[in-house]
Formats: sequence, C-alpha cells, structure tokens
Amino acid sequence: MTHRDFAELINTEELQSLCEQFTRLTGFVTAILDMEGNVLVATGWREICTRFHRSAPASAVRCHESDTMLASRLREGDQFCMYRCGNGLVDVAVPVVVDGKQVGRLYSGQFLLEPPDMAFFRAQAAEFGFDESPYLEAVRKVPVVTEERVRLVMDFLCRLAEMIGEAELANRRARNNGLIAEESPAVLFRWKAAEGWPVSYVSNNVVQFGYTAEAFMSGVIRCSALLYPEDIQRITLEIQQYLSSGVDRFQLEHRIITRDGDIRWVSNRMVVERDAEGTVTHYRGVVLDISERKRTEEALRISERRYRDIVEGAPVGIFRSTPGGKLLAANPALARILKYASPEELIQAINQKSVADVIFVDLERWQSVVSDSLNSDAWNIRQEPFRCKDGSIVILNFYHRVVPGTSGDSIEFEGFGEDITEAKRAVEALRESKERLRASLAEKNVLLHEIHHRVKNNMMIVNTLLDIQADSITDAQTRSFFRECQNRISSLAQVHEQLYRSRDFASVDLAEYIGNLASRLFSSFVKDPERVILKVNAERISMNIDQSIPCGMIVNELVSNSLKYAFPGARKGEIDIRLNADPEGWISLTVADNGVGLPEEVDIRNTQSLGLQLVDLLVRQLGGHLEHKNDGGASFLVRFRKKEED
Repeated sequence: MTHRDFAELINTEELQSLCEQFTRLTGFVTAILDMEGNVLVATGWREICTRFHRSAPASAVRCHESDTMLASRLREGDQFCMYRCGNGLVDVAVPVVVDGKQVGRLYSGQFLLEPPDMAFFRAQAAEFGFDESPYLEAVRKVPVVTEERVRLVMDFLCRLAEMIGEAELANRRARNNGLIAEESPAVLFRWKAAEGWPVSYVSNNVVQFGYTAEAFMSGVIRCSALLYPEDIQRITLEIQQYLSSGVDRFQLEHRIITRDGDIRWVSNRMVVERDAEGTVTHYRGVVLDISERKRTEEALRISERRYRDIVEGAPVGIFRSTPGGKLLAANPALARILKYASPEELIQAINQKSVADVIFVDLERWQSVVSDSLNSDAWNIRQEPFRCKDGSIVILNFYHRVVPGTSGDSIEFEGFGEDITEAKRAVEALRESKERLRASLAEKNVLLHEIHHRVKNNMMIVNTLLDIQADSITDAQTRSFFRECQNRISSLAQVHEQLYRSRDFASVDLAEYIGNLASRLFSSFVKDPERVILKVNAERISMNIDQSIPCGMIVNELVSNSLKYAFPGARKGEIDIRLNADPEGWISLTVADNGVGLPEEVDIRNTQSLGLQLVDLLVRQLGGHLEHKNDGGASFLVRFRKKEED
C-alpha cells in the first residue's frame, strides 16, 4: 500500500482533531505515519525534535530510521513497541493493521523513562553542532514518565489503531461486496438438540470468528466446540431452566473461542423448536459479538469502583440531596465530620426530617443554599455552620451546585464540605492575640513616650540648675566650662525630645537630629549670623539611640570647638556638616570649618582638650575611625558602621 493509498483511507482531519484533544488531555505527543515514514498527522511534538533533531540533516537521519525501521520490531503478540530512538528519546509505535497487513503506524513518544543523561545530550550537541545551551534547555523540557503511565496511555492508542484498521477493513469489505448489509455482524445458527449440538445451518459471516460455514455444515465442527469451557455448564443450566418453565424464547450472554483462540463475548438470542409432541428438536440462535460492550461495561465498572473509592476515601464530606432536603448519598467523611457512626446513620437521621431540620442551624440558611444553587450553574461557595449529632457546631467551607437528576427533568444538589472549625478557631485566637499585642504595644508606646519626655525634662532641669549656678560664677573660664556642660546635656536631651515626638521610639532621624543640634549651638554662640554661616548636607539616616547619642555629642563638641576658636575677632567663615552612608553600611560624618585651624602641635589623640578627648572616646565607642585635616581650616571625618536595628 502506498503513501497515497493510506492517506486516502483515513480521515486525516478528524484524526488530527482527535489526536490534538488527546495531547491536550494527556500531554503525550502523537503522530500517524505511513510505511514510508511520511507524517500524516502530528500533535504536540517537543521542541527538541522540531527545533533540533529533525532540523539537522545528520540527526534527522536517525529520526527517519526510528520512524521506518525500529518501530517494525514488534514481537509476536505485542500490541506496541517501545524503544529508544537514535537521538536518545523514548518512542512508542502501534501498528495500524488492515485485514492482517500493516499499512501504517501510530506513534507517541518524545519522552524519557528516567532523568536525562546530560552528558549524553551534551556530547550529542557537540556531535551535530547544536547550540549547547538552548539544546540542553530543550532536553530539560522533555517529560519523564513512568512505564505504568505509558501503558495506560498506550491502551487508548492501541484501541485507536485498531479502530482505524477496523474502519478501513469495514469500508474495504463494503466496497468489495457492494452492500454493507452483507457484512451484518449477527451470525445465524440452527443446531440440533443432540449431543454436541450439531449444526444444520450457519450464515457465511461466521467467518468473523475465523470459521467457515462449510466446516460447521459438514459436521467437522459442532456448535458446542465454540463455547468457552468454563461457560458450558452455566449455559446448559440456564437453557434447562427456561425449558422447564415453558419459555421458548430467551437470550443468553456467554463467551466463545474463535479459530485463532481469542475469547469473545456474544449475545445469543435463542428460539426453541419443538415437534408435535412438544419435544425439543432444534435451537435457532442469532449470535452477536458484544465483546466491545463487555469491555466498556468492565471499564465502566472499574471507573465506578475508582470513583467510589475516591468519594469514600476523600477527607472532605461529599453529599447529594434533593431540593426538598432529602439526603440521597453521603460519604464517610461527612458522617465523621458531623459525628455520626456511618453515612447510613446520617442519611436515616436526615431523611426522617430534612437537611434543614437536622444539620442546618436554621431554615433560612438552607433556603439560601437552595436559592443560590438554583440561580447559578457554577459552584457556589460559602462558609456554613452545621449542627452535629451531639448538638455541637462545626464550620465548613461549603461548595454546592445543581446537577441533573436521575430521572426525567428532575434536578438534584451535590456538594462537598471541608471542616475548617479548628482553622477558624486558630484564626480567631490569632486575632485576639494580635489585639492583645496591639494593646500591649500601645501601652508600651505610651510608657516610652512618657519616659523620653521625663528624661528630657529632667535633663533640662539639670541644665537650668547649671545655668542658675553659672550666673553666680564670676570667673569667665569656669562659666565657659558650665556652658559646655550645658550644651552637652542639651545634646542628650534633644535625642529624647526627638524620640518622644516621633512614632518610632527605637531610632532617630540622624539628619534631623544633627541639623537641630547645630542650629541650637549657632543660636547660643553666634551673635551675628552673617559672620559665621552653617551648612548642613545630611542624608536621612535612621539610627538607633545607642549610636545617635555619640554622634550628637561628637557634633556638639566639634561645632562648639569651631564656634569658639576657628573665627577669632571679626573673622568670617562657615562650618560645614556632612552626613552620608555608602552601600556597604559605612556612615561618614564630617564637621569642617574654614577658620584658622588647629595649632600644629595639637595631637587630637593626645590632647589636654576635654572636648577632643570626648570626641576620640565617642568615636571609639562607635567602633569607628577619626581622621583630621588642617588644610584651610580644621576638618574632622568620623567613619563607622551602622548597627542593624533589632
């Protein structure tokens, strides 16, 4: 059969649509090829194949070899062949057979059964000249599946291949014979009521079971030879029961064995023939192959069992009811949540009254559920309180909707509920805990506000006492010492003032603090604001109180020192304060003036000046470094690392 013959015998558009749906549902790729390797249908092919393997001539040769040669290595009895293609992926091939001859192949694949061997694919990228990075990325996208899942998927594809072959075989027979009626699936039998049931007539289409009519009519094969041995006793007993009850028309379902040894299920509609004395002489039967129906019924039975296992094993409560409130079904989880011993006990308790009377807190809530369900085809979701058998209340995330009933135009409700009682209690406990914490924090904030306020006031009282004492001191140097002490106390008091005025009691805006501190010092020392100018260029840096106070004291000492000594007489100048932070967390604080500078003999780390001694001590407290320059005035740079706030 040529590519054109096979392409014409299948409906490629319908199969393309079917395979696309299959790929969307399972994630497995598909392809239908003729015996020459021509692709007739393809869906979901992986990037590694379309972009790399099949686009490069050298690797495409391996793809063609897999398409035409490897897939033909089916062992006798195998429904499909799973193999590793030449480019390292796993493919699966199913033959499409028409009248015993393979005419094409149905493929899936482009997956792996275990995580990819990246070394293999890296070597393959080098061999075929693929760009390694995107190629290996495409490899990582290849799904890894289990053989069990492959076999489940292949059950469908094998059946699809059979259907393609069967459809073509039926079409070919119809074309050859001219009439589809001649290919009736029902086989007509007439056999004698004698040992072995010898056949007196059988229609030619018995060939579908591998036998010829001549073999039966000649007596070579008797009707009983078709029967599956394990069914013979049951068939005989059922026929005797019908005959003893006077029934001459009945239907049996049993198994037969084809000439090839296959087991088929058939429906046998039988009619009893009797002579004038009423003795049974013959049986007539219309035998129809129902194997597919039996397979469907078995699949449905398995599906129902699985569905039942899911429902009965689900951790959430599942139910079905009438709009009137009668419970039709419930799973064990719902009974357990509502504290009943079993679903049967729950159903019995509710159906003696109604859902609204037994498990809903009040009738209005049930009526609301009914109204929501009737007004929407989608799932309705709510948090609903339910009454348990012992009278306690549980809260469920309750999902419900309308579904068609089991008869006529009736409707039913179905839904499920997840017990969130403990979760709700935990949320409520957390809310109450947060409320208590919020109240506690508010109380602490008030306390901290009051503490900072009182500390600031106490320091200002000390400052006032020093001021009063200073008024009684006649010695100018002593009065100066008092003023310096007052400035230092003020710098400390200002930290606490800024803290109690802010909402954050743990940190200080260092730029604002330094600016206010320097401005206060200027107000205290500078009588002519045009003679000495203050410049502050500070980033907004939030800093804890342990580092803020030393910084303020340093600024206090250095600015005070500049104001007292840098501009003697009527000399004009400026004092520049800079504050910034680098990405590594280092803070730089610079206090510089363009005054007369420090005397050359002054060693800032070994000096009699109390102010510079304090500066050196405070820099050490910060764990920082102090640098001094005396070029065009005095310049001090303090660098330290900011501590992370707890």
